[in-house]
Amino acid sequence: LMPATLLSTANGYLPAFFLRSAGDFSEVGVYTMAVTLASCVSVFSSGINAFWPPYVFKNYRTNQGSIQLFHRAVVLVITAIVLVMMALKDQLLIILGPGYATASQYLPMLLIVPFAYTVGETAGIGIHLAKKGYLLLAAYALGITVNLAVGLLLVPRFGAFGAAMSAAACSIVVVAAK
Repeated sequence: LMPATLLSTANGYLPAFFLRSAGDFSEVGVYTMAVTLASCVSVFSSGINAFWPPYVFKNYRTNQGSIQLFHRAVVLVITAIVLVMMALKDQLLIILGPGYATASQYLPMLLIVPFAYTVGETAGIGIHLAKKGYLLLAAYALGITVNLAVGLLLVPRFGAFGAAMSAAACSIVVVAAK
């Protein structure tokens, strides 16, 4: 799990690193604020991750139906949270100030990151059950490869918007690989 965690953490910081190397500190500040705002969705997934893995590990043989139902419910709730945040993105950014108005362009892409993480964690627990941790390493290695490629191509050209596309692409690839 340690190499997968390291790759996952690196994936989170790569877009900001590319942005800093191609842009200025003010753009990095707005981008990281938007990432922080998008990570509010993670509060929901953190609550679930507190009890979900132990429950699944204990009951995966006897309660498959309940586990699948809960996964569907999690996906439904996280989708609703993301959609509400997307609908309110302009109002949220108005509260933060006019300097952050540009972040409303790429905030929806950044919301993909915690969405994909939450779905990937609830769906990817089967990898742990099968004791095939190397598959997590492969999923995150694929994600970091996509993150590097997309970041190197798009951040110099599009700035924070390219960084958001890089983060979203990486997240989609990792959840699909899981």
